[in-house]
Amino acid sequence: MTDEELQVMKSALRLLTRRPHSRRELIDKLMAREFRYPAVLAVIGECEKRGYLNDRQMAEDYAVELAARGHGDFKIKLKMRAKGLPAALIEEELAGLGETSPASERALQSLERKMPALNREPDPRKRREKAYRFLASRGFDGEAIRNAIDRMGDSDEYH
Repeated sequence: MTDEELQVMKSALRLLTRRPHSRRELIDKLMAREFRYPAVLAVIGECEKRGYLNDRQMAEDYAVELAARGHGDFKIKLKMRAKGLPAALIEEELAGLGETSPASERALQSLERKMPALNREPDPRKRREKAYRFLASRGFDGEAIRNAIDRMGDSDEYH
């Protein structure tokens, strides 16, 4: 390794010890530090070879984390795209996430946490509209939202 590559590696390791990064994210951050592109690519390759940088693992962990926070598929996709993850990998992770944690279940859980605030609204129509807007802002699709609202409407908590 050249002196420049050693400096790039030190920067890369500092970034990777704080939190996982995608390949694209790490390249962007290293380039912002004004390292030369060939040195950055050499270090990225070395980090991948040693297992310090793994887009697949990062995508899986990030999708699970966002789902646990109550985000819908659309918002998860946007956040993963912002991290620079490849579209095919995002779609693959969302498909896997749909099997382990269906969007309708996540929507219902998010709505259950929001119910104390929603129950302050006396008008049932307005309460339903607020619930719909809340879930839409979390990135859920219409089907998951309707399913969650209908299921909450059946429970005693909602009334």
